[in-house]
Amino acid sequence: HYKTQPVSTSLDSDGSPLSRRSMNASISMVPPASMFSSVSGAIPVANKTRSHFRVVIYIIFMASLISTLRPFTSTLRDNFPEGWLTDAISVATDAIKHIQTYDLGNVIAAAVAVGGYLIEHWISSKASQNEKQMERVEAQSHQLLVPVTMHWHNLYMTLLTFIDRHIDSIEIKEGDKEEMDRCQNWLKTISEHPFMEMPSRLNNPVSFAMMSEMIMETSPVNGKSKSFRVTSKHELPRILHYAIQHCDRKSKLWKSYEAFVRYSFVPAVQRIADIIDENGHLMEPVGSKRLTELFGTEGNGYGFKWKLLPRMWFYSKFLSYAKSWQELLSVWDDDVYDEIRPPADFPMGIMAFNVEAQSIVAEVERDLIGVSQMHGHRR
Repeated sequence: HYKTQPVSTSLDSDGSPLSRRSMNASISMVPPASMFSSVSGAIPVANKTRSHFRVVIYIIFMASLISTLRPFTSTLRDNFPEGWLTDAISVATDAIKHIQTYDLGNVIAAAVAVGGYLIEHWISSKASQNEKQMERVEAQSHQLLVPVTMHWHNLYMTLLTFIDRHIDSIEIKEGDKEEMDRCQNWLKTISEHPFMEMPSRLNNPVSFAMMSEMIMETSPVNGKSKSFRVTSKHELPRILHYAIQHCDRKSKLWKSYEAFVRYSFVPAVQRIADIIDENGHLMEPVGSKRLTELFGTEGNGYGFKWKLLPRMWFYSKFLSYAKSWQELLSVWDDDVYDEIRPPADFPMGIMAFNVEAQSIVAEVERDLIGVSQMHGHRR
């Protein structure tokens, strides 16, 4: 029991006395309003809701009491002689009369308060967990995954533009016809695809097919389906690559290529590398099974299988690739043009890896807030 205390008269904000409360009022424990609050802020709940909580707690309490006493009464029935029930009822009646002297309102209010605290603690913990998860998801999406995808598309369009500008001026030799036929067949496949169309705005549609051939390859597993390449030995189609490699270093083709590398391609590569270097810790792992589906291989081709390979391998590979271009440009600065590209392989598989990671994060983001950077407001 709480001792009753007289409530002294207080003054209102305008100096007038407040009404005196009952001198015999007892202090009751009331659960904090925050236990019924929303995640974003404490919103008091109506007294009706509190009453419902008290009724539920009381029902649970009585059910527990009955279930507890049931085996006890069975034991008494089996072990005591006739008349024990009358005696037991008499004792119980006295006990009930004694219990009736207690203030059960405070007991129930205390139970509600404890329950309210537990509920509030659970809601608070869940809200804190969701908040931290949302912070990471937003950082992953906005600082790493989306920027890398955006700048990769910039790199892709830069390459496609250069190929489309020069492919018609390249002499097609006898050994190149097989590749050209393959690209023409690829264009036919594109024209029949429900989500693709012929690239009518390019100077030569075969440029798009050549770029697609660089990104995709026939699966080494079944020899039929297409899968993403992990890396490539060159950035341009083989026909254009060898034409540049064997051209005069004072020719128009070489000057165009050097300007393309110095002012378009390498800056785009370096921008992606800078984003990875600064925000690579936000990477999202992609499962080994999914990597096998994307690339059609059990490993990366450099000695590791996907199930053992560090999940940030593509990002690390791209950083080393970007640095290798800086080495080559330093050699070009000394007027040494023996090599047209660095020795490091082009990790073009980073596009498929990054977009897959972006899809994973986008699903989590949509589950948390209903929208995502990738899916927008679509449900």
